[in-house]
Amino acid sequence: NNNNNNNNNNNNKLDITLATELIGTSSLPCESLLTRSLFENSKRLWGFVCISVGDCKAYHYSIHNEELNDITKGNRRNALDAKDPGGRLGPYNEFSGPDLRNMAIYFRKVEEGDLIILVSDGVHDNYDPEMLGLTPKELGCSKDSWADLDMTEVINVKGNFACKLLHDHILATKKENDNQLIPKMITQKVIEYC
Repeated sequence: NNNNNNNNNNNNKLDITLATELIGTSSLPCESLLTRSLFENSKRLWGFVCISVGDCKAYHYSIHNEELNDITKGNRRNALDAKDPGGRLGPYNEFSGPDLRNMAIYFRKVEEGDLIILVSDGVHDNYDPEMLGLTPKELGCSKDSWADLDMTEVINVKGNFACKLLHDHILATKKENDNQLIPKMITQKVIEYC
């Protein structure tokens, strides 16, 4: 590939790949920009950038340390109302404009081979402990009701639970496939779970 050769020869250039995915029809056009930066210590560095309008989630799985992180943590500001995506495209308000109150831009440094997992609320609601009938107390909090927690604690507890459960699904899939990360198989595992 000539672009790779150009990057090797000219460290001042960036190789940019734009991947556009329309997730759902109302809450998130995910414009993801993967940029390959300068070579650093013979290691190619990448960045993932996305714009979220609603409550869809973006997760990053690092092959280096086998960790899963929620790139869009806290994007569902009203975490107690699943009916409110926090934003949506298309005619919504009195002027037929979009609802952009939850719009945010996210960045995550990634490495070659890492996975970016994009899911709609139809998927991540199945990873929500409240939707699964669990109480905060069952997850180590002092309160019995989600409504009794402050919003920061709700976001943290729910986010940590979802990440752990999704991470477990990724590791189970990896184990079932001779220690290989196969995106199609991870997708299948998530679909079966949901």
